[in-house]
Amino acid sequence: MAGTVADYQVLSDGPFSLEAVAGRDTRRIGFDLPGRLHRGGTRHHGGIFAFGIYDARDLDFDLILNGTKVYDSSGHTGGARLTSDSDRTFQETFPSTQFSTGDNDLTIQVNRGSGTFHDLIVWFQRDT
Repeated sequence: MAGTVADYQVLSDGPFSLEAVAGRDTRRIGFDLPGRLHRGGTRHHGGIFAFGIYDARDLDFDLILNGTKVYDSSGHTGGARLTSDSDRTFQETFPSTQFSTGDNDLTIQVNRGSGTFHDLIVWFQRDT
């Protein structure tokens, strides 16, 4: 019997800091997904990015997957002063139509401020 399972990939385990110097700072992360991706355009058949942030200072950032913005932090973390003792975890869902079979490109674009990101994970669904 065919079914659907949730799967994930750890894109970054260790911390990395980004700071909007001269306007922007970016980090690009490439990853591959299997050919049996479960497709669907609704949030019920989507992907999830999960990640932690600490030491954020006036942080405004976007997550861009394969050229499409899937997360805009405006209004979520703006002005939040986090320290290494106060860590926040974020999750964002998006339609699986944003995924590509094989090569995918995630860009974290810091538009203002700075922060340290860690434990970046992508969740996706695949057919068995």
